[in-house]
Amino acid sequence: MKTTTKHFEEFKAEFRRWQEYFGRMDWEVIFEWKTLDNADAEITWNIEAKLATAGLNKIVEREDIKALAFHEAAELWTVPLRYMCKARFIDFDTMNQEFHGVVRFLENRLYPLIKGEGK
Repeated sequence: MKTTTKHFEEFKAEFRRWQEYFGRMDWEVIFEWKTLDNADAEITWNIEAKLATAGLNKIVEREDIKALAFHEAAELWTVPLRYMCKARFIDFDTMNQEFHGVVRFLENRLYPLIKGEGK
């Protein structure tokens, strides 16, 4: 499907919604609507600057633009953990703090939605 300006605006708005939900509003995000190789959307980042670029492809296979935005925002949520795993020089306390941040997020956001379903 060829994307339009309307799709791009939908992508940006949905990404921002999930960026806020995931608690990553301290990151600056630049949005690009461009031709991508082998991806419907992508995110690149610089952790030191807390700067990310989220891109939507001009032509996508997956037509659910909101799902694409969610996926890229979820990728942004995982950036600190990815960085720590790649860097290998992060101290345990820093890594543990980030992992607990993920657990707290799941506890505060996901658990209330599913509690009681396992009965």
